[in-house]
Amino acid sequence: QYLCWLVTCDSQDYLQLNFNAFLTEEDSDFVYVIEYDGSVHSNTVSYSGNTLPPSSSMDMVSSQSGYLILYYSGSSTSGDGFLLSFQCGTTNTTLPTNNHFGGYCDFGVTETGSGTVSHGRPYDVNQYLCWFVTCDSPTKLRLNFNTFLTEFDYDFVSVTEYDGTYHSNTVSYSGSSLPPPSFMDMENSQSGYLIRFQSDEVVNKVGFSFNYHCDDSEPFDPTPSELPNNHFSGYCNGGQTATGSGTVSHGRPYDVNQYLCWFVTCDSPTNLHLDFNSLFTEPDYDFVHVMEYDGSV
Repeated sequence: QYLCWLVTCDSQDYLQLNFNAFLTEEDSDFVYVIEYDGSVHSNTVSYSGNTLPPSSSMDMVSSQSGYLILYYSGSSTSGDGFLLSFQCGTTNTTLPTNNHFGGYCDFGVTETGSGTVSHGRPYDVNQYLCWFVTCDSPTKLRLNFNTFLTEFDYDFVSVTEYDGTYHSNTVSYSGSSLPPPSFMDMENSQSGYLIRFQSDEVVNKVGFSFNYHCDDSEPFDPTPSELPNNHFSGYCNGGQTATGSGTVSHGRPYDVNQYLCWFVTCDSPTNLHLDFNSLFTEPDYDFVHVMEYDGSV
């Protein structure tokens, strides 16, 4: 296949382009994003594989401006493909003056320090919202999603790292699977996480909630001896592997400012069953997360 799309606006405007899903055969099937100012093509960037491309935005210089998206696939393996969304509007004056949102939102807010953000129950259709989570000074920043339910493959939450100058490592989530925790060792007081939410024009769902926490005192990088094979995908104050059959009890009461991990497995491949016998934590502030691990992901 060799396909082309030109994304533009009806008038001179602000154009935002977001990839929400992306999977092509690496180094064989490519998506190209090219800027077009009405007469000249420039700034071509190509993407291939399973890494979500970053957002793109432009101030259109004419009604013929836009993004040219080219797709080329080879003659052998096929992949799931890609999904992109685009939106025309004006630069939103409600966003912070440094405009680290990299585009415009119907609503944008900066969250500093530690707290919880909840959106939905249910959310509205046709929303494009932004939160920028940061700390008052350079420290360690943790981001955890506590609940998550969006319309799969149509409504997306994107998490992007921001180092004070550049946006990078954008990851998008959709559906009912809880996104993994995110951790950052802030380089400066302008660093943080950009969280963007986009819903389409029809189905709405319950939404999502996340908390963020700034703390320089907690350990940040686990050592292999503390966290076997590093499958905890983050940092813990304490980590332990439990094998076979048994019971784990924690609390009565538990301490504040804890982040603990247990990895439950079997000595050989078999059926593994997990039951919670009791659970009582502070609602919307203290959380227990259960994640499946297949040996690599």
